[in-house]
Amino acid sequence: AEDLEAMRSAGYRDLDVEQITTLSRHGLDGEELAELKAAGYGDLDTEEFVTLSRHGLDAEDLREWKKRGLERYSVKELVAMTRSGLDAKDVASFVAAGFEDLGVEGFITLARHGIDGRDLEELAEAGVGGLDAGQLATLSRYGIEGDEVREWREAGMRSLEVEEMVILAQHGVDGDDLREWRRGGLENLTARQAAELARYGVDRGDLRTMARNGIPVRFEKVIALLRSGELYELDDKE
Repeated sequence: AEDLEAMRSAGYRDLDVEQITTLSRHGLDGEELAELKAAGYGDLDTEEFVTLSRHGLDAEDLREWKKRGLERYSVKELVAMTRSGLDAKDVASFVAAGFEDLGVEGFITLARHGIDGRDLEELAEAGVGGLDAGQLATLSRYGIEGDEVREWREAGMRSLEVEEMVILAQHGVDGDDLREWRRGGLENLTARQAAELARYGVDRGDLRTMARNGIPVRFEKVIALLRSGELYELDDKE
């Protein structure tokens, strides 16, 4: 009777005995329900109240989500994100970085790969956008961050799809490499071409050797000379 009166005083007058018993069994009394209602979550059903309680989400937690403009998420979604280690601050940082469209499943994927809002913000500042959570996770797996992407772009790498960024990272190509090859006469390289140059250890000195010997500095020609060993012969002659 005491539980019934307390819950009705909190504004839950339509609860029946079974519902009140269920709520009480999960540690939810009139005071708890009143706090949840004050936090903006008073319209939940019994099952949702129990779900919040079972996963340790109380009125204080929910107020934080609402304060950050994230009250649109359902109880099920809040629980899923909380179980993945995400709190309101984390999700707000994803949204602020411009990745709200990833949705709850996407946020959980980011959390699983240790990606936070600052990581996303740096990628966005480097011109990376329109990626799904799986693609962002791929970048993270290969250690590709915003600073590195910015370097590639500033060094003249025009096309930077996820696959291309991975190729550059796998072969250790950085902005200095790209700038050196460009100064040597190789411009508008693709990621695969840059990776090939890195694999052969081509530097600007090799390109200058070609130029001094009257050989056009073109990617295909550089690789052909390397594969035949003729480039090393030119070095020896000098």
